[in-house]
Amino acid sequence: MEKIGIFGGSFNPIHKGHIALAEQAIVKLGLDKLLLIPAACSPFKQEEGMLPGEERLELCRLAAEGHPGIEVSDIEIRRGGVSYTYQTLEAIAEPNKELYLIVGGDMFLSIGSWKNAIWISQTTTVCAAPRTADQLPILQKHAEALEGWGFRVIVLDIPVLDISSTELRKLIREGEDTSRWLDDQVAKRIREKRFYQ
Repeated sequence: MEKIGIFGGSFNPIHKGHIALAEQAIVKLGLDKLLLIPAACSPFKQEEGMLPGEERLELCRLAAEGHPGIEVSDIEIRRGGVSYTYQTLEAIAEPNKELYLIVGGDMFLSIGSWKNAIWISQTTTVCAAPRTADQLPILQKHAEALEGWGFRVIVLDIPVLDISSTELRKLIREGEDTSRWLDDQVAKRIREKRFYQ
């Protein structure tokens, strides 16, 4: 049985926190690989200054270079329209694959209201990563409630790199140093293309 992690998001832009989470998930869950999947259009947030899908995809590829086990997938960008998680899982699910859906803490708290949430609960194990250290007990409590509804849930107790893409875009706009948060190749491309300026 192949164990596959599914880690989606707008990745606008992708940062070291995303990659650190992906790597931790691979180790903690014993994954064979993790698919990093930039959304064409998130059903949850219409971000100001959203880069086109192809550009975010390219930034993800640059960020994933040199990180074995992380593969970037264009499945949602190719499909276009609003990126619903259940459609992506449907396209990836096969009898010989065990799927682990990696979600940030904030998204995890809303998963019961996602489109086809019950189907998602039957298809994958949902793995929640805290956004901040103090979010961990909140996620654990929510996990218990979800398990009562039939979800398979794992709360990942992992080190937190507390930066959001929204904060990063602001730093880039203001010309601040983002080297702590961005992969060198990603930062270089953002500079060259004047993204988020």
